[in-house]
Amino acid sequence: MYPILKKQQHGAVTVLTGFVLAVAVGALGVLGVGQTVWMKQNSQALADMAALTAARQVSDGPDFTEALNVATANGLQQEDTLVFECLIDNQVTNDCTEAITVRATLTRPNNPYFLLNAAPITAIAEATTAPVVAGLVSTRLLELNTGKSPVLDGILTAAGGGAVVVSGVDYRALVQSDVVVNLLDLDAAANIASPNELADVQVEAYELLRDAIAKGRLGNQNAALQLLNQDALKVPLQNVDLQLGDIMDLDVDGASSKFLNVNLGELAHAVILRSGQGKTVTPSSTSLLGISSELIGVSADITILQPPKLFIGRKLPMKSPIAKGKTAQVGVNVTIGALPAGGLGQMGGLLTNVLGININLQMRAGGGEVEVENVTCRLPRTENDTTLKIKPVLAEVCIAQSSTGYNTVSDPLVCGAPAKLVDTMTKQGNNPITVTLGAKVTMSSGNTTEVLEGAFPPVAHTTVPLSLGQSLENFLENVDINSQVAVETGGGGGNGNGNGGGGGLGGLLDGIINGIAYNVLESVKLLLGPVLGIVGYTLDNILGQLGINLNQVEVTMLGVDCSSSVLTR
Repeated sequence: MYPILKKQQHGAVTVLTGFVLAVAVGALGVLGVGQTVWMKQNSQALADMAALTAARQVSDGPDFTEALNVATANGLQQEDTLVFECLIDNQVTNDCTEAITVRATLTRPNNPYFLLNAAPITAIAEATTAPVVAGLVSTRLLELNTGKSPVLDGILTAAGGGAVVVSGVDYRALVQSDVVVNLLDLDAAANIASPNELADVQVEAYELLRDAIAKGRLGNQNAALQLLNQDALKVPLQNVDLQLGDIMDLDVDGASSKFLNVNLGELAHAVILRSGQGKTVTPSSTSLLGISSELIGVSADITILQPPKLFIGRKLPMKSPIAKGKTAQVGVNVTIGALPAGGLGQMGGLLTNVLGININLQMRAGGGEVEVENVTCRLPRTENDTTLKIKPVLAEVCIAQSSTGYNTVSDPLVCGAPAKLVDTMTKQGNNPITVTLGAKVTMSSGNTTEVLEGAFPPVAHTTVPLSLGQSLENFLENVDINSQVAVETGGGGGNGNGNGGGGGLGGLLDGIINGIAYNVLESVKLLLGPVLGIVGYTLDNILGQLGINLNQVEVTMLGVDCSSSVLTR
């Protein structure tokens, strides 16, 4: 063995020491880098939290005291700088009341181990307030004592087990329930992946309401369940299957379940009306409350077209409207036959014996459209603003032999051939005078804007005055009828304006016939207004029994949830 020299040992120690020092310094450098990464992650998380909190009350900027307090409680340090900016269309603004997006910029000094001249850490986060609104658009259909409405009971009385005998239960107790229901908690929809898939879920009407009561909060669930279990509701509703899209308009991308709350009463309202969809009833003369025997010549079929619509939507950047709903609730088919001569005096006799009137009238009525244009969330929540654009769908009317589309809500109302009033009012030889009439008219109105204040806005009513009065009676009595007179004069014809065609009868006879035709046209216009006014009076009574005021669409805001915001950067 050879002895180890001290000089050699000293060199080895030096090399080893250098290696250890290099490793140590490298480890400390890695530690410093790791510290920087951790600080960046922590700063970003803090900025995200601050931005989300600020976005929930964006109108309280630019100070955002609550967001600053939340950041402080979660690690904001004295040497940190946290700045909030409100954004509109990605541009900084001082008017936070008009903004829905907040940018939070957090700057933190960075002094990591063994890393000199490290740049400060900057974390930027942007969040947008995304409140969720829920409401219902309808007319007042069914919000009355249905035991006094033979028309409504006729529509909803069990026909093959598919409808509901609403007069057999205290329906109002159910629709006025204060039970709050979370839609995504319903067992019937337990397997859905996102709120927007709710519309495609197939459910049974009874099961939906039963689960809604079981999953509801607040209110008296037991009383509501006892009412629902009465056979008058339970048995018929068990035969009614529907998709939730039939009663809901949903636009809630990104919403979590806690934001989809609706009132059980409004859900029941929509579901039970859906059970009567497509059912038609012909009111008997005894059921037309307030209608005299003079109107035996008027018959009407009433059809439930569509239930009230629940609408739910979430506010997101560049999204307009936030939510929307539309419903058209009844279709009416009216036949105007020969009216009794005695009841209307001389006019009745003329209509019956001379004109031989036989007209059809088809109408869609009730319901309306609503769009939620804006929601502004503030602190305190009693200062929230919700802006709605509401348009009543008053009535669409065809006066013709027939029309299509009156019993749907998806197809346009298309008028058929003009109704024929008379084939032979007077004759010269074998030449008849034929009078026909037709019209397509719409009771329409412009949009009405409502601004509701508070965390839970009240029911919004809008009444639209009409230039011809606020009833079908006034409206139809003054409608512009497109009357036509066709005259056959052997080899030619006339148009009722004195312009006869040539033919075998000669010009003199043509002139006489066309003069008569012109007078017929004026007489028809003179007599038909009051007749249509009587028809309108009949329809006003029928729609009144259904709870429909044509000038009014009812919007119920079920709630505005401002606790939701989303990160956009």
